Amino acid sequence: MARLQRGRIAFRQLREIGVPPASVTWLISRGRLFPSLRCVFCVGHDARTDLARETDALLSVRDGAALSHWSAAALWGLWTPMPTEVDVMVSSSSAARNTGVKVHRSRTLESGDVWLRKGLPVTSPARTLLDIAVTATARQLEIAFDRGLVEKTLRPSHVRDVLDRAGGHRGRAQLAALLNRERGGTTVTASPPEERMLTLIRRSGLPDPDVNFPFAGYRLDFYWPDARFVLEVDSRRFHSTPYRLQRDRTKDDVLRRADIEVMRVMDSEIEERSHSIVVDITRALARRGGL
Repeated sequence: MARLQRGRIAFRQLREIGVPPASVTWLISRGRLFPSLRCVFCVGHDARTDLARETDALLSVRDGAALSHWSAAALWGLWTPMPTEVDVMVSSSSAARNTGVKVHRSRTLESGDVWLRKGLPVTSPARTLLDIAVTATARQLEIAFDRGLVEKTLRPSHVRDVLDRAGGHRGRAQLAALLNRERGGTTVTASPPEERMLTLIRRSGLPDPDVNFPFAGYRLDFYWPDARFVLEVDSRRFHSTPYRLQRDRTKDDVLRRADIEVMRVMDSEIEERSHSIVVDITRALARRGGL
């Protein structure tokens, strides 16, 4: 049993297979069981293994529990890093409490909402988005949604199905609004400067660009296809070597031959001359029919 649970076993499981409490105490004293979390033990070792916290949390709660919310988002690669508390969801009102474990209860959780990931039960990516929508900012939810699409762990049809069954779930409205805006592209930025640039673009009321758009073997930082206009965000750290400078020039030449206008800004300029950058983008989009 422990081999199937990353070398761990719960006290309730020991009782179910006939081990009395006195024997559990004896096994602990003899170094056969090592307490890991309240009522959860490592069998024959006390090493920290991959996903140990998450396994302990599931075992400490009850059968039928699943990782959920931000813990599920991290496990699916929708968000980083792992939260300080492990989020676990149960479908009933009775569940044990434990330090470091945050228990969520849901009446709308169905068997199809629980998948397996790295051997652990976890809410599906679509259900996870619904749950984190309650506390996530609009941008956090958007990033998680786009990462799911990029990594192909999520489909819009999965989200629609979850929303159809969501009832009065508090995350329903925000997730539905995001799904309605979904255009098939991605808004996942590749660096903090790009994230700041996207924030500036949106605050200025400019049309949303496609982010990290693939074109002719390159990735375009921000691309407005209707205007055939590209904005590239450069940094002195990564764009000052002879190789990078030549690559940027070649990339610009490829885009211009395809009748795509290119504008480049340094990462430091995003803060220093944000107004003039917005003006330049607006003029370019207007000139090329993108407004």
